[in-house]
Amino acid sequence: MKKFILILAMAAAASLAAANDNDPQYRTAMEQAIEAVMSARELDELMAARQRFEMIAGVYPERWMPLYYIAYCDLDAVFKGHDSQALLDDAKSRIETLLEMDGADLSEVYTLYGYYYFALIAGDPGNNGQLYYAKPTEYFNRAIELDPENPRPLIVRAFYVTQLPDFIRPRVDVERDTAKAAELFAAQEPGVEKPQWGEFYYTALAGRPLPVAQD
Repeated sequence: MKKFILILAMAAAASLAAANDNDPQYRTAMEQAIEAVMSARELDELMAARQRFEMIAGVYPERWMPLYYIAYCDLDAVFKGHDSQALLDDAKSRIETLLEMDGADLSEVYTLYGYYYFALIAGDPGNNGQLYYAKPTEYFNRAIELDPENPRPLIVRAFYVTQLPDFIRPRVDVERDTAKAAELFAAQEPGVEKPQWGEFYYTALAGRPLPVAQD
């Protein structure tokens, strides 16, 4: 009897997950929130987009992508000049939660962990650079090992190492990784199942926008 109840519970959970995957309200809300964060140029626009993901996460607590984007917004806010340790602490807490979530793409989560340490250093290079300079590369490498076809750890790692002094810069073929990331970004399908950020770092390295994919 207990085994039968367990099977029913597992079937119900699988059915709920499938329903959430196909939930049109979830997809629409995520598409609008992702568009808002990708188009945000000012800090207040970014924080407004973050609030959208907070609301979605409240309705769909089992979904990993809203939580992922909340952490991303926290870190992007630091890069946009928001001097807040609270945002960094919030991002780290959410990333650690993501690492334990069923279904979370660990390559993407470890990319975000590397991005956290990048933001931590960028916010206070004098104090944090010497302590944590190896951490971003460590986590980007782990993300690449998990999914070599993920463009985000490739391109952000390539950009990050160009910011380091020669004597501590790891051996990374920046030109090769930039070219490969461009191919992977071009092949990336828009949607709510995968993060969409990172193209900014290609533009920063290559000095031009990503090539438009040809049909």
